[in-house]
Amino acid sequence: MSFSEMEILTFGISCKISGNIMSRQIRIDYSKDRKKSKKN
Repeated sequence: MSFSEMEILTFGISCKISGNIMSRQIRIDYSKDRKKSKKN
């Protein structure tokens, strides 16, 4: 199987975007958990 450069580029970009979204979501969840633990 050989990917064209365009396919590799779009795949890399989509991976980057999804990775950024995931890390942002994890950060949000982490900050929520910290706030909860401070209240208790």
